[in-house]
Amino acid sequence: MKCNQANSQRYIKLDDSIPVDGVIQPKWREVVIEDNQGEKRINRINYEICVLQALRKRLRCKEIWVIDADRYRNPDDDLPLDFDINRESYYHDLGQTINATAFVEKLRGEMRSALELLNREMPKNRKVRILSQGKIEFRLHH
Repeated sequence: MKCNQANSQRYIKLDDSIPVDGVIQPKWREVVIEDNQGEKRINRINYEICVLQALRKRLRCKEIWVIDADRYRNPDDDLPLDFDINRESYYHDLGQTINATAFVEKLRGEMRSALELLNREMPKNRKVRILSQGKIEFRLHH
């Protein structure tokens, strides 16, 4: 009887109430979602690990937050109380444009320039060897 009880707690029938997208990374789906005679079921322990990993990731980027926490608090609490009223002034003080398109274009240009510099200088760097053996490898020499 204990075996059946342990087995029933190990798996959960997959239905719409169990979040999958954004919780289970594609590379883990086969380990978490199992096929049991044509019926999909969740391996509970593996699913819980995926949930904890997703939670950790989202806490770190403040996509989700914890009420009354310091480190993982609501990102709106990081803004000055008058931010909505004085938004343009704060952007100006930070040397940023308020225009999202202009901001993205500037950033894209900076990234393009940095990549061009890397592409131009990498082959000249004597501490780097680029090996082409099947898949390309980079070797750094001290």
